[in-house]
Amino acid sequence: MKIRFMRTDNDIFGEDEIIHPIIQISKNNDVYISILTELLFKFNTYTEKICFNVEKALKLFQYRVEEDDIEEYAKFSKLVYNFYYTVVDDDFGREIEKNNVDFYIQNKLRFADKRLHLYRGRLFEVLISSLVKPRFVNEYFETGCKIFINNSHVFVRYGEGMASHKETFDIAGWIENSEYGEFYECKINPERFTEANYRLLEELEKRLLECNISNCIIAFVSADSTNKILQIKRDIEEKNKNISSEFRIIGRDSISEIPRYEIPEIA
Repeated sequence: MKIRFMRTDNDIFGEDEIIHPIIQISKNNDVYISILTELLFKFNTYTEKICFNVEKALKLFQYRVEEDDIEEYAKFSKLVYNFYYTVVDDDFGREIEKNNVDFYIQNKLRFADKRLHLYRGRLFEVLISSLVKPRFVNEYFETGCKIFINNSHVFVRYGEGMASHKETFDIAGWIENSEYGEFYECKINPERFTEANYRLLEELEKRLLECNISNCIIAFVSADSTNKILQIKRDIEEKNKNISSEFRIIGRDSISEIPRYEIPEIA
């Protein structure tokens, strides 16, 4: 079987400055991962006090940190606070406009709440990507991409008259020699996981099974609890009796386990 990824999403303005430093300090620390995902889930709407509230929460969460890690946690806290402060600042919005006016207009980034939604989502995706990617060093790995299996595009149609289609996977990794892959859909709020998202994961599962590939992880990752995500999955299945998939559910309580997934040995 041949698999190919084609990236469709681009890096966004400021990603190197306000997102990647948080990932570097967080990705190897289970406590920071837990705190970060909890903050991203809780502080999801712009208010004038959002930065104050984020700073207050970061101070409250300090009790989770070992005493000899307080200095490093201070650095982590400063980076997370700076992320929120920067994203909701209108000066940052104007910098985005200067960098890419079409992107700015298309995503309505004049508004702080729109910037907050976009950048929180990207931070979450980059975090999950950083936990998955080490298993795919020198292998096929991509984010925000289309997937082609034996040159056939994996996508689903949906909506009125099946006029719309969904095709983008947030994270995809593939080891050709082992015929092993991992594929993730990421959403901070699981309420945003739709039937179309479900059907795309289901379609990928089906296409892999047609090629006798079952040794893969296909997963939906969210910053909410695993139980809440499972309920949303069941609700979609209840409303649509013709869909069924065994993709994995990963909630905030188990995100830190992602780096410890093991690649199965070839028999």
